[in-house]
Amino acid sequence: GSDIGFLNDIFDAEASSIIAKSINSLPKRYVRILVLSLKGYKNNQIAKMLEISEDAVKSQKKRAMKKLSLIYKKFTILVLGMNV
Repeated sequence: GSDIGFLNDIFDAEASSIIAKSINSLPKRYVRILVLSLKGYKNNQIAKMLEISEDAVKSQKKRAMKKLSLIYKKFTILVLGMNV
């Protein structure tokens, strides 16, 4: 009952904290590119806005996603370990 709800609340708060820390660990230019991308801007539009090449947008987005993916994998392993 309430114990499960409490544990879910703790888990959600911890997951949110890990995601926020992960994003904050990225260089600011990566975050800017990811935010613009999530808002629906295309790579060429982002490049013009930030006055960088489209290739730079692509490579920085790829690096950001790779770093976030590694953090996500570590988090998943931690969660799976808790459920054993």
